[in-house]
Amino acid sequence: PAIFDAILRLYDSRQSGDLTQLIYALRDKSILDDIGGPDYLLRLAESVPSAVNAPHYARIVSEKARLRRLIDAAGRILYDAYHAGELGEEGAREVLDQAERLIFDVAEAAQSSSTERLEALLQQALDMLEANEGRRITGLATGFHQLDDVTSGLQPGELIIVAARPSMGKTALALNLAEQIAMHGAPGGGAAPTAIFSLEMSRQAVAQRLMCACSGVDSHLLRTNRLSEKHYQQLIRACGELGEAPIFVDDTPGM
Repeated sequence: PAIFDAILRLYDSRQSGDLTQLIYALRDKSILDDIGGPDYLLRLAESVPSAVNAPHYARIVSEKARLRRLIDAAGRILYDAYHAGELGEEGAREVLDQAERLIFDVAEAAQSSSTERLEALLQQALDMLEANEGRRITGLATGFHQLDDVTSGLQPGELIIVAARPSMGKTALALNLAEQIAMHGAPGGGAAPTAIFSLEMSRQAVAQRLMCACSGVDSHLLRTNRLSEKHYQQLIRACGELGEAPIFVDDTPGM
């Protein structure tokens, strides 16, 4: 504490401080020998880690702080779980909701962005221009040419919301987009991995709608099992094409 207090006083009075000033400050207070003398201060200064590694040390501190917050959240969740009976019939649901919030708060606090020099950002923009030289569409092609002309394809980091009244074809459009992107959307017309998260239809229903959209077979005929031999052949060809596409379907409830 004596050394730290002397450093603070030095900085407050002179806005600076080095080992020599610290030695004289402690000598003036007649406590230099009590804390180990100049030799101890020299060893102490030499043992300080290099400032070059400061970002690494800062990450260690940050990670340990996250773990402490996680331990605290886990303790609160454990306590709530043991006392869920006091909350009534909906106790389990309330405990789960609270647990989700606590864990989400810990995870969200860890998300941070860092600054970046404009020079680096400009270089990235030039690299993107060079990579897309001669291409009309710089993003993922949707297969809808007028839409691609407006958006130049789906761009990284963008969120596009399709809004309309019920039964206007929003899901059909989304599935058509997923199909086209997964099969031909990548630069050069290649496949682009596509994920479909369904909050309404089961994954089997999604698969059937994709089959019908790709084959051109009326989905009502499929549901009522009124398919002709020609329809079967169309569906088989569609399944072969879709089976090669990197499409992933998740129908987890309550997402």
